[in-house]
Amino acid sequence: MVRAGSLALRGFLAIGLMVGFYGLALAVVLGLLYIPYAEFVYLNRLHIKLVLICLAGAAVVFWSVVPRPDRFLPPGPELIASHQPELFRLLESVRHETGQSAPKNVYLILDVNAWVAQRGGFMGFGSKRVMGLGLPLMQC
Repeated sequence: MVRAGSLALRGFLAIGLMVGFYGLALAVVLGLLYIPYAEFVYLNRLHIKLVLICLAGAAVVFWSVVPRPDRFLPPGPELIASHQPELFRLLESVRHETGQSAPKNVYLILDVNAWVAQRGGFMGFGSKRVMGLGLPLMQC
């Protein structure tokens, strides 16, 4: 059994690692940008190859860590509560029993599967829950 203190420690460790990763990436970008600046200020010269390599490296590292917008394409037709009241009553009872928040959108998919995902937002903040329900799964 996992103790509550251990879970809190793991949570803080995960947040610390995430912050450390972005801090290290920012330090690398600033270090790469500082090299041509320092060469120009302290040595009164500027090698164009060094400038291009440092700028390209800083741009690649920065571009790699900037979060991309989430492009969500609906996997199928959206199910609407007013058209499917029995299904949404069942979903509400399952949601209540499991203590989860309700999905904002529910889609019908062609897989024998069911899933819930967080879409959009920034690092989980401002995201919305969407659900996919498989038609073959519901027929079983």
